[in-house]
Amino acid sequence: MAFLGLRAYLRRTFLVEDLALERDAYAITAVRSFALRVASPEHRRYLAGSVRAVLEGSAKRLAPVREELEALAAALGEDELCWDPQTVIAVERRLDDPSGPLRDPEAPAAELRPWLRAVLVQLGR
Repeated sequence: MAFLGLRAYLRRTFLVEDLALERDAYAITAVRSFALRVASPEHRRYLAGSVRAVLEGSAKRLAPVREELEALAAALGEDELCWDPQTVIAVERRLDDPSGPLRDPEAPAAELRPWLRAVLVQLGR
């Protein structure tokens, strides 16, 4: 019974996280609450620290997009900046992706530039 309960809880959690990328799903209370938590200033500061840590850990490889990553970290750290929850969730997923260009040491950093610029343009940067 405990295993089934844990499995159901995890499935629900992953479903809510996936639905948070769909604007229409914000009508569901759990999805809206999750998205607002992720877009909170505290969580964005945590993500800004993650961006800075990735940048420090792979400074040479990420040098071509250093300026954009620093601008992203600065924007995430600004409390007064209003972020769309979907954008914050997309940033978090990109940071957490072990096979993505931010984490994979074999991936070219230049692949990040279009995505980073799109996020910064969306924020008016």
